[in-house]
Amino acid sequence: MILAWDPGLRHLGVAGGTRQGGLLFAFMLDNPIGHQVRGSEAHKAMQRALTERLIGFDIDEIAFEKPQTYKGTSYNSGVNQEDLDELVGINYYCQQSFEKVRFRKITSYYPHEWKRNLPKQAMVNRFIGAGNLKPILTPLEQSIIILPKTCIICNKDVSLDVYDAVGIFLHHIGRNFLTG
Repeated sequence: MILAWDPGLRHLGVAGGTRQGGLLFAFMLDNPIGHQVRGSEAHKAMQRALTERLIGFDIDEIAFEKPQTYKGTSYNSGVNQEDLDELVGINYYCQQSFEKVRFRKITSYYPHEWKRNLPKQAMVNRFIGAGNLKPILTPLEQSIIILPKTCIICNKDVSLDVYDAVGIFLHHIGRNFLTG
């Protein structure tokens, strides 16, 4: 089983499945100890929540998005180094949940590696076949994605974070969604 995630400061988009069977699950995890808590306490809480949610799954590969930093950015660019450090910490702790995988198949992707500059909504439209696009996801795959509502704490549409995890998973198994 392959596990993919898209780390966030308050949420973790999670997707998983196999190369042969495709997508088998996709869901959102909230930081279980609250949105204001940061640092290793929050990272460990997210790690525990992920591990508990995936009890019984035999995870042997992991793929996730690593934070992108841009050369020459300044504090005025909107890139917060503390936030990037938080995302690195979340990735580190979540990896530790899967002892068996630790020294085997762990792959991290920068955003531009798996989605280029494709806007989030355009990516979702390709997954589900909006407009005249042929859907990338099968009807069964579309039906198993659990999409959360807008987060009541941060007022953010977190469903796109789930779709990011799906995109990372699809990229990792070689299902191209960037054309079409």
